[in-house]
Amino acid sequence: MNPKLITFTRRLDSFSKTKSYSEDFTLEGYQWQIQFHPDPNTLEFFLKVYEVETLPYGCSINADFSLSLLNQINETNTIVKSIDEKVPRFNEESSWRYSILPLSELKDPNEGYIVKDTIVVIVQVFVRMTKKMLHTDSTNEETSHICFDEIATTLFQKLEDDKAPYSVRLGDFKEITYSNYVNVGIFTVPETLESYAKHLLARHAIIEIGNSLVHYMSEMAFVVLCCAMKSMDTTYFDEITESLILKWRDAIRGALQFGFKVDFLKDHLKSIVQAYLARLGRNSDDSQKLQTLDDKITMVEKQLSTLKDQRADMYNKTYTKLRKSCEALESKFSGKTCASFLK
Repeated sequence: MNPKLITFTRRLDSFSKTKSYSEDFTLEGYQWQIQFHPDPNTLEFFLKVYEVETLPYGCSINADFSLSLLNQINETNTIVKSIDEKVPRFNEESSWRYSILPLSELKDPNEGYIVKDTIVVIVQVFVRMTKKMLHTDSTNEETSHICFDEIATTLFQKLEDDKAPYSVRLGDFKEITYSNYVNVGIFTVPETLESYAKHLLARHAIIEIGNSLVHYMSEMAFVVLCCAMKSMDTTYFDEITESLILKWRDAIRGALQFGFKVDFLKDHLKSIVQAYLARLGRNSDDSQKLQTLDDKITMVEKQLSTLKDQRADMYNKTYTKLRKSCEALESKFSGKTCASFLK
């Protein structure tokens, strides 16, 4: 989900009579609200997001925001507060509160923050939906912060580990029904697996069977392999977990041990694993940090652009044609006597 930035300027009139000001807005598909509330001692800012309970497990919404209290007498004294030292994560707390300025200073007419009982505030909110951090199985209750390379190396080692216990069974594939059986080549398979069995035989995955015991055991391995193929066929990429990958690995490894020529399935599983690791990598700690830096750069660039516009406007108002002419003469006379240009 792409980060979004919203900026708005608001004039709060009759401020001394206002107990609070609030405004709702939509960002990243969620309803937000800003509030300005003068308590007895300070002007406070609230940022709130609604319906955080609808976030998926392990997800949160991050928000960087800046507050500007405009100085209406001298804009260079405008107060800008960038809240980025601790990024709010709206997965448990649905609102955050920050103090802007003591009311004694705010209400002082000489300070320039309140003019004719009106204050002007500029708010920037930068919102990012944060996905699950790097972990290897969506059934885990805790999020792991292991680096990407370590996760990738470990998973590839598991994929190539021929000594790992063979733990997959027919009962592991709940989507398979066994009501009717059909003959495919020399094997008997559940009718729901017929198309997958024919596909394997078409790829010359069959072996020579020596005796009835070997036939029975190899037939079981063949059926498990067909189950794994059907599982792959009915599983969307976003649903993959490490435990499911290892289940497919065991089914392929069992078939290879009985001499089935299914190296093409092993290569295909490697491709799935690489894509799966790429998906995890996008949500890793390092990727999150890079994204956070990019977000902050964007916010700073926006703030810099605003300050440049303010400076240009002030320059145009301050350095009139007459003033520029006077300053040119000042430079001409600087360091010289007042009669220097009479000669």
